[in-house]
Amino acid sequence: MATSGNAPAFWFNFRPPETDLRIKRLRAAKCQIHFHDWNDPLLRIRRRFSCSADRTAIESSLRSTIRTERPTHIVLNQGGNSDASVEAPILQQENVPYSVLCHAATESSWPGPDFLPAMRAIFSGAMQCLFVSEWIWQLTEVQVGMKFDNATVVYNPCKFSTIQSSPWPPTNTAFSLAAVSRIENKQKGHDLILRTLALPEWRARPLNVTFYGEGPHRKTLESYSDAIELDSIHFAGHVEDIRAIWHRHHGFIQASRYEGYGLSLLEAMFCERMAITTPIPAAREFMSEGETGFLARAASVEEMSKALDRAWKHRTRWQEMGAAAAIRVEADYPKDPVAEFMTLTRSFH
Repeated sequence: MATSGNAPAFWFNFRPPETDLRIKRLRAAKCQIHFHDWNDPLLRIRRRFSCSADRTAIESSLRSTIRTERPTHIVLNQGGNSDASVEAPILQQENVPYSVLCHAATESSWPGPDFLPAMRAIFSGAMQCLFVSEWIWQLTEVQVGMKFDNATVVYNPCKFSTIQSSPWPPTNTAFSLAAVSRIENKQKGHDLILRTLALPEWRARPLNVTFYGEGPHRKTLESYSDAIELDSIHFAGHVEDIRAIWHRHHGFIQASRYEGYGLSLLEAMFCERMAITTPIPAAREFMSEGETGFLARAASVEEMSKALDRAWKHRTRWQEMGAAAAIRVEADYPKDPVAEFMTLTRSFH
């Protein structure tokens, strides 16, 4: 948007570090950046006298930004589907049109009767309700108890838009799978992969899994893996070159308990790798059992082991299945989700 001559302004409900590459890119593009600083000294003092100091401060920060920028339209970017309960009412009071964008939802978190009105207000006041998958859209409707007649699916951009030819690694000693995501068990389910490989039948097979990424539960998983003497799990940390991962691994594995969509799965498919995964939204759209990968029926050790067993029985076909996965995702995934999103947001002006 900035390069097209209409640089947007940004407001963050936290203070992002200036060293963050994304912040540097926004500043380089001449975007105005505003933020709410939770560590402001005056706010610390106010907290001693008022339990509503934080809410009042964040409301004031957003109102100030609105009056400075005078926006014609705002996109409320939510990590989940209930994060904008403070911001949405302010936009309604200030008469600023807005869309709400939801990146995730989970069946394990439902609004209670006290919070339900605030969550419903986020969506009822929006010009457009945007979701990164139809699954999140449908679950959110159930969770708030209402139907959206102004909802649309918008795709998050994948790192690739064309097939990335990846050489097939040797299989003479063992087969290797890669789990590529933030190491956070509540959502990503790395513990399910570890517990599955700890089963006697998997300890006996020449199969390795490498966890790529960092996160709050890496040390926990490393410690437990050592404690049970499981040498088939490896930790590789964060890697910038996604394609290089697939030069060393024969397939993708993920045991997410929930996802907004599942971009790491798409990246693996673009790199010609079959996948073993739970029924996340991307898998529901692009996975065909026994053709492009293997789908666990649920995020559990039992179902992951069953899916892994089906995959193991067809391991001589993994390369063929990876090629089919790449053709499938290249044909069906939007070529330019960013352009589609920009066209959509322009329609509100």
